[in-house]
Amino acid sequence: MKKLWLLVPFVTALGLGWFWFDKAPVPSFEGEVSASGLGASVDLERDVFGVLSITASSRSDIAFALGFAHAQDRLFQMDQLRRRPAGELSELLGEAHLASDMRMRRHRLRDRAAQAFEQLGIEHRSVLSAYSAGVNAGAEVRGFESAQHRALGVAFAPWLEVDSLLVQMGQTLPLLDEAQSQELAVALFESTVPDDWRAYITAPPALTKSSDDEDVVTGSAFPGAWPEVLHEAKNYINPSRHFAQVSAVSGQIADQGHAMLAVDQFAALQYPVPFYRAQWRYSGTDRLLAGVTVPGSPLMWLGSNGQLSWVLKLAPLDIADYVKIETDKESSRYKLDGGWTSFIRQESQIKVLDSRPENFVHFETQLGPVVRDAHDGKLLVSHWLAQDPMVHNLNLLNMESASSVESAMALADSLGVIGYELVMADSTGAIGWTLAGALPTRSHAGDHIQNAAKFAWGDYLATEARPAVSNPDTQRLWTAGRIDHLLPEDHNIGLLYTDNARQSHLAERLIESKRFGRRELWDYHRDNRAEFLRRWHVALRAIVDVSPALEEMRPWVDTWGERAQADSVGFSMVDQFRRQFIQRTLGRLMDVSRARGENIWSAVEDWETPAYVLLSRQPPDLVPSGYDSWDAFLSDIAASVMAAHQPYDAHSWGQQHAQFMDFAEREVFERGQELYTDLPLDLDSSEYTPRFRSASNAALMSVLMMPGMDEGGIFTMAGGQTEFAKAPYFQAGHHEWLNGTTAAFYAMAPQWRQRLVPAAQ
Repeated sequence: MKKLWLLVPFVTALGLGWFWFDKAPVPSFEGEVSASGLGASVDLERDVFGVLSITASSRSDIAFALGFAHAQDRLFQMDQLRRRPAGELSELLGEAHLASDMRMRRHRLRDRAAQAFEQLGIEHRSVLSAYSAGVNAGAEVRGFESAQHRALGVAFAPWLEVDSLLVQMGQTLPLLDEAQSQELAVALFESTVPDDWRAYITAPPALTKSSDDEDVVTGSAFPGAWPEVLHEAKNYINPSRHFAQVSAVSGQIADQGHAMLAVDQFAALQYPVPFYRAQWRYSGTDRLLAGVTVPGSPLMWLGSNGQLSWVLKLAPLDIADYVKIETDKESSRYKLDGGWTSFIRQESQIKVLDSRPENFVHFETQLGPVVRDAHDGKLLVSHWLAQDPMVHNLNLLNMESASSVESAMALADSLGVIGYELVMADSTGAIGWTLAGALPTRSHAGDHIQNAAKFAWGDYLATEARPAVSNPDTQRLWTAGRIDHLLPEDHNIGLLYTDNARQSHLAERLIESKRFGRRELWDYHRDNRAEFLRRWHVALRAIVDVSPALEEMRPWVDTWGERAQADSVGFSMVDQFRRQFIQRTLGRLMDVSRARGENIWSAVEDWETPAYVLLSRQPPDLVPSGYDSWDAFLSDIAASVMAAHQPYDAHSWGQQHAQFMDFAEREVFERGQELYTDLPLDLDSSEYTPRFRSASNAALMSVLMMPGMDEGGIFTMAGGQTEFAKAPYFQAGHHEWLNGTTAAFYAMAPQWRQRLVPAAQ
């Protein structure tokens, strides 16, 4: 009897958990809804995957309907997307997000969004107002809460116009983190690595190819010896920033005569992904605009209007600087332009779920907020492009009516986005690339902490001054990381470091092909060969040949396949052999104990070349300490790799890198978590290959557009269109994405129809 009573609290909690989940308002996707803020009736349709189609008489009514649908499908995600850049996540998710909120509060993006809104024209304000009204109408139908809000006991606060600008600002946060982490890593690298080794790593001997495709090392600028003090080897983390990959081919080399634009957008391994499929047309017209929106924004970030297809993707642009400032003895003033200026004190209150509010004080300068101590008696200020309210707007709306690559190019500098590449193709067969949004000129290298006495950003580049490529002689464009090949040699644009292996492989495939069908281009983006690992495979195979103790590795190494296949043990061995070599040689030069959260490996753009040159030349004076020869050292690495893969049938590439997509913030549920199951990921992939997956993100949305022939386009997306577990299309499309089954670019036949009508006044 006692055991039965012990079950009562559990059963009660389970019942209460299902009570709040079952009682959460269920949005309807059919019927008629009366709503205030509409100019005329609007029709909404959804296909089997939940892809939204809107028919309306004005852009404002389209914005209203899009906001309504976003609220139906992504209410909780939208709440996070507006709160993160504003530094307000703790109010929703608790004190675990307090440090992040403090970091973002320093930038006062909500204030800057309000300033940006005041500068908008009447038409763009009306679009934001209509979108906000639509969000709130959709939220009202849901009782102003999602299941997650209900579980947390937090109501969804009404959506404001500035919230959409905050969502837009938030899209560039990864570049802020990367830019300033890189500057800290470079500073640490330069202060801890000896000069001769620093010179070797950053400007190693050149690697070229011989006529028989063998690697040839030119030059021999090796340091004379290892430094006396070597540090503990740390796990090598690929420093590459993982930027989405896009390729375009002109109509001249496409089988159908239509230009093609192929896109793989990357996202964190959570669902729903931050992409929302939608298409719309104006009542009484045949022109259809289809593509991808971001929940919380009325804009289309990737789209095709039948004449022009475009995509915006984050670029490896350094859009932020750490600036070191000198303070007076009282730390009440800082030196700028030869004089002393007082700090501006900013105070705010951060609300925290289930806890007392946190009073937060920070200080600002004319260059930006003070963010950290430089550990030399000075302070670091964050100067970030997003801090300028003038660079934020809704001019991306103008892309919807652009009819050609040329006309879209003319819009690039005015688009209110930060740190983006714009890649385009049009129905005449033309293709083009440029950088979008405000772009400052710089007189300094972007990878170093700056001194306030010498720091300056120039004017923003005008359209005619910014780098652009239209209809190149090759009839091909590609961008998957580095953009040096698209920039003039004398450019003064700050760039982030990024690895080139994946982009180089994609470029080689594009160049070697003479003509393209849509399936060929699509498959190039699915390629999982890691060709640059061949030479590491050769080195590992050579060590196995001369080391009897490694004989049992041979069958696995011989059948490595050169591909990131889930069932390949040998591919995992080759990958680990390379990583261990780097961390146990060059990695021991860095004093990582002095790092303060930054990835020290990001201090160098290319570890591959200096590491492989060291491996291939094996200088006698540089045999790693503790070993009699290079062979002994390499055999020890190989033995370590062999041990790490035992038992072999449990340590394939897929088993060692098994990952799933989990539901974002699923932990807020005490019960009902089983509705938000982990979703499987494509494991035949790697961070080195066009078929991309890393430890933190993956290519979760892929699109192929053919302007003028978009009915032949392709679309696939992981995770599904909605976060609402009771929606009839919850998680729909994920298994098609996983299995490589492609869907059409346009929405399929409607399964659910809904009409929004203006409320009676």
